[in-house]
Amino acid sequence: MWFIYIIHSEKLDKYYNGITEDLEWRLERHNQGWGSFTKGGTPWKLVYSEQYPTKHRALMREGEIRSKKSRKFIESLLKNNLFSPGSSQHIRLKGSHSYVPIWSIRQTLLLISFI
Repeated sequence: MWFIYIIHSEKLDKYYNGITEDLEWRLERHNQGWGSFTKGGTPWKLVYSEQYPTKHRALMREGEIRSKKSRKFIESLLKNNLFSPGSSQHIRLKGSHSYVPIWSIRQTLLLISFI
């Protein structure tokens, strides 16, 4: 699986987006200073991701996001998709090699709180 991701630097107050097969590894590289743009903005925080079955589809979506050249567009993605079913935001659970949609974890926690 391929991911498009958006990271944010509080230091620079800027967003950066890219694609990867491994979100955790890629975020570590950004925070180690790999890459000319992200080098000066550490620490970077993963704020958004979408999952795609092929590299081609991930590249197409990355291009779509970059073509907007808009902070407002990125922030609307963050606002409108955070923790909602249908969102493609995923996290990797500790000790696992698979990613789980954030909204499913939130729903599980809500159900547990009612038991």
